[in-house]
Amino acid sequence: MTTAKIDPQLKHTLQAQPNAEFLLLLRVDQIDASYKQALVARGVTIRRSLTLAPTFAVTCSGAAGLSLLDLPWIRYVEEDRPVYAL
Repeated sequence: MTTAKIDPQLKHTLQAQPNAEFLLLLRVDQIDASYKQALVARGVTIRRSLTLAPTFAVTCSGAAGLSLLDLPWIRYVEEDRPVYAL
C-alpha cells in the first residue's frame, strides 16, 4: 500500500476500525464507468461523482478503503467531512 495516497492518521484509523463505515473522497484520474464498477465490486457505495476535480464521494468499510490504495488510478484518499466558510 502506498502511504503517499493517504494521510498516515487516516490510514491508521481505517486499519484500527476495519468494519466501521467511513465517508471518503477518492481523487481519481478521471470519472469512468469501469472505475465505478471496480469500486462497487470492492464493496464501496458511490454517493456522488465530481467532474471538475475528478473525485468520487463514497461510503465504505475501513478494510475496503484500505484495499483502494493499490488501485493505480486512485491518486489520493481523504476523509469526507463538512466544509465551513470563514
